[in-house]
Amino acid sequence: MKPEPQLPRLDRQLLPAPMQAAYDRALATRGDASFVQVAGHAPEVFEWYGEFYRRVFYGGRLPVRIKELVRLRLSTVHGCAFCKKGNRQDTLDEPLYREARQFFDDAQLFELGMTMAVLTGMAKFLFTFDLVEKEDYCEFGAVTSPGNQASSARSGYRDAC
Repeated sequence: MKPEPQLPRLDRQLLPAPMQAAYDRALATRGDASFVQVAGHAPEVFEWYGEFYRRVFYGGRLPVRIKELVRLRLSTVHGCAFCKKGNRQDTLDEPLYREARQFFDDAQLFELGMTMAVLTGMAKFLFTFDLVEKEDYCEFGAVTSPGNQASSARSGYRDAC
């Protein structure tokens, strides 16, 4: 089910050049760019998130492969079709947390936890505002009325976590 954002999408040509490139990548890899289109209302926040994500996900002490496993597992648990389409499918070859303490020090485990928290928080944000496609089994996000119009955040939302 394609997202129906509560906030208006901006057309590609109205986005700053770097966001147009992000739009093109999202469309090519995931088939949808709603998140980028809505983020165009606050390009400085989108830029901040991109930098933050690069530092957390591609920097740090943990190998990116471990973070990819986390991302793949979280997107599967949350039912984020958008995230799953962007994940590398070759990363899931053993359970994520098997004997973690034997392989990671406290700083690495903290970093892994922070990565999971950021990804989970972003998933909840994206689902609440219906900015990305969800799997049918996704149990959280905006509550929809019979007419498929997302209700106000004040009316509540389902949350599986």
